[in-house]
Amino acid sequence: MSAKSTKDNEMTVRTPTMVGREGELERLRRCLHARGDNHFLYYWAHGGLGKTRLLEELERMVSEAGPGFHSTGIIDLYHTDTHSTSDVERAIVEGLDPDCQYFARYRAERERYELLRERGTDPGVLEQRRVELGRLFVEGCREMAPDVRKLVLCFDTVELLQYESSMVEETAGLDTSDTRVKPWLLDKLPRLANVLVVFAGRPRSPLPGESGDPQARLVADMTRAFGSQLTVVELQPLTLEETRAFVEALSDGEEVIPERYLPVVHRLTGGRPIFLHLVVDLIRVLSPEPRAVLNLFDQYVDRLDAPDDGGWLAEAQEQVEREILRGIVNEEAELGGPLSRITL
Repeated sequence: MSAKSTKDNEMTVRTPTMVGREGELERLRRCLHARGDNHFLYYWAHGGLGKTRLLEELERMVSEAGPGFHSTGIIDLYHTDTHSTSDVERAIVEGLDPDCQYFARYRAERERYELLRERGTDPGVLEQRRVELGRLFVEGCREMAPDVRKLVLCFDTVELLQYESSMVEETAGLDTSDTRVKPWLLDKLPRLANVLVVFAGRPRSPLPGESGDPQARLVADMTRAFGSQLTVVELQPLTLEETRAFVEALSDGEEVIPERYLPVVHRLTGGRPIFLHLVVDLIRVLSPEPRAVLNLFDQYVDRLDAPDDGGWLAEAQEQVEREILRGIVNEEAELGGPLSRITL
């Protein structure tokens, strides 16, 4: 097998449709077309399991659904321009109503608020204005709701909502995150009508000195706010059959990973789509010796059913990761271009 057998030596692109998430796509489709109903979905999983891709698929559904479906697009709470309640409000309003047909009172009040903030107005006055903005935001959404098929709000990286206020203030690098965003979301969103609200994020470990499980606390807070309208879903790794389908979808008709190695690759990657994608790219494009990569898998064929005593699985995963990084470095002399391509 030649390392450069693919067209123009290009890295693989994403699969046309998501593999292994058919049930969730159908759930999103049902919720999207349930006019008048409210649905709140929280998808959580560790990294590389397709949370953001699921939000992107929802955006595609909205686009294909046609007129009457209004979406905010994906609001990523990681970005600094969504670290305050005012900024989140603005992102929602601009996303749902880019043509400015609704939210007239909200927009007028926001203009006054921004002017007062620029002038350095007393914080107490600004806080009163901010509260009024929240009220007008809900009013605008409820005014819009009967005229549309569905209002869709998408929030990514919601693990940032898992921090306690004191932890945010004390942890380096998190001091710019406005911890009022979480209570704002949990207060305002249940008041809306005809909405599909989807959150996506990963669980995180407690910080030093932090009490309780942050993920459990967030789910409990969401449950109190949204009640029976909330559905919490942990996205699972791909099964072996789904891994096979995923690799086939990426391989463009080639047998990139022979059948005998698929169970090994599935175990080593843990069924994580992002890791599988990188392994396919390693064999197709990145590695100067694809046979050497397959030989690497050979040594683990007999361990498929073995327990991970002694940490052999982590060691094997690290070997594969090193090969991927070595291939990226070898593809070009500088890391800048390839490292940007790794975020597929």
